[in-house]
Amino acid sequence: MNGARSGPATILLVEYEPLVRMLGTDVLEDAGFRVIEAAESQEAFSVLEADAHVDVLFTDVDLGPGKPDGFELARRVHARWPEIQLVITSGHVRPRFEDIPDDGCFVSKPYQPKKLVEAIRAVVRRTEL
Repeated sequence: MNGARSGPATILLVEYEPLVRMLGTDVLEDAGFRVIEAAESQEAFSVLEADAHVDVLFTDVDLGPGKPDGFELARRVHARWPEIQLVITSGHVRPRFEDIPDDGCFVSKPYQPKKLVEAIRAVVRRTEL
């Protein structure tokens, strides 16, 4: 959300693997963010369409068999909600410049909690300008 914000930034964390999703949520909540979890892209869209006031989409590339991947999710989110900042992660894929819409960023897995929090804070600062 652009402009002044009351309360912590809201992160929509999209991760297919439950344990990795829980770890990411714990790291981000410990850093003071509000986290909404989704296991795959359709669940993420449901959250966004419910007007959850999401500031950052943090998604893995691999979102399960037969599902749109995190790159496609990021492209669709950016097209519909351009104010939402993008952070993409993967332990298997290294994105090309054109894979990440706008000025989103990439955090490789396994991510260090400190590096993840720094990346999220960096993109959150963009929403405050």
